[in-house]
Amino acid sequence: MTNQPTNTTRKPLFFTLCFAFAGLLFACDKPQADKTAKPAAQATATAAAVSSAPATPSGEMPNITAEDMGNLARAMHGAASQQPDDAPKDKYGQPYIIGNLGGVPVNLPSSVVSLVEYDDSPGWDPEKLRTYNPPTRSYQSVITSFGFYFFNSDAQLLDNNDPALRERDDKDWGIDGSTSDKVGVHILFEPQYPPKFKNLDSWLARRMDKARVEPPYPDHANYFEKTAETLYGLEVYINPGTDSKTGKPWRKHENAKDLFIGRDSEGHVQTLIECSNKPVPSAPCVQYFVFPPPMSIEINADYGRSQLSQWQSIQRNAIQFLTNFQDHRGRI
Repeated sequence: MTNQPTNTTRKPLFFTLCFAFAGLLFACDKPQADKTAKPAAQATATAAAVSSAPATPSGEMPNITAEDMGNLARAMHGAASQQPDDAPKDKYGQPYIIGNLGGVPVNLPSSVVSLVEYDDSPGWDPEKLRTYNPPTRSYQSVITSFGFYFFNSDAQLLDNNDPALRERDDKDWGIDGSTSDKVGVHILFEPQYPPKFKNLDSWLARRMDKARVEPPYPDHANYFEKTAETLYGLEVYINPGTDSKTGKPWRKHENAKDLFIGRDSEGHVQTLIECSNKPVPSAPCVQYFVFPPPMSIEINADYGRSQLSQWQSIQRNAIQFLTNFQDHRGRI
């Protein structure tokens, strides 16, 4: 099992690109898709999609033209137009986005999912984007990433074709995000590194490894020690030590995080949640968890820290939605 995303081409430069051009990308999208998505979660999904940009020799941002961005928008949002004539249809009469996700055939509703990539998608490579001519998809087409949103309190998918749900999404965020009920789910499957792990033990071990902490020590954002605390049935790990400049615990630093661990009956890590300690109502959490067989994927959910107490229902609902996406007619 890997400790971080295994595709080494996902460099920080491209996260910068995502933030800089996310507005243009979504402006180019079809009307019903993700108009009301909140910036933080949507940027995460975009970052997952922009996976193979070639870095310039100096590490500087490549020269990006409006045409390049248009090509990128079409590649990232064009999956619905790549489906065969006989693809099954959703309740709006639109073809599902079909493919093979982690070894399982799936039907993804285009009004719910966003930023769908297949294994032949060009990522952010201007040269490939200019000549990208995607094939008609089938249940053998390997899906490598996408995202979707849901409201956790009543397990309701955010369907961008439903005006009532779009209105609910507009109102959900509130003034400061502290009352948000929405969860973003992000899926990654890398065919060259299929995730066959059954637990996240090594993910936790990496975060507790002093040897990987870059100087000056302690690197409060990346190193954790276990405490005697528990919260919502989870073990609590913190950034240990004291900031010599302020005399305050590193845990209270604005860049510090808390780590929450859920284990199975045999003691293996099944859920790992990282939450920011920023003193704001909408401090973000990212929840990683093992997806049950037979689908072999990496999955995480992001939400505000005020929703941490709901971590079990968030995980259960995300799994159920993906299970519902499966095509059960065995067509792979």
